[in-house]
Amino acid sequence: MSTNMVVYINDSRRIEFDRGSSLPGQVRHRLEALDLELARGVELPQGRIDTPTTEQKAHFAIEQLLNQLTREAGDSAVASLWCAYVATRLPALAAIRVAETAEGFEVDLQFD
Repeated sequence: MSTNMVVYINDSRRIEFDRGSSLPGQVRHRLEALDLELARGVELPQGRIDTPTTEQKAHFAIEQLLNQLTREAGDSAVASLWCAYVATRLPALAAIRVAETAEGFEVDLQFD
């Protein structure tokens, strides 16, 4: 299993999370709080899910991550938090490959 999770947009490496490094306590607490918030429900393209699974919460987080990375005024700290969330919740995920299309995004999740 790869220790890093990498996000590519249009074949350009945009952000990477190193699972081999330990997260500072403050970040771990923010991720736990985020997990509790997402447990109350998420909006996905197929509709609202009131009691999402880990995978559904991660898919919501990927949407948030991509929004931060592709917006002109995206926040890199927020993107890093979403990236850490996805990488820690889906440990087998090696890469997120995104292609921007006229309709939005095509997302390919690559697992080890």
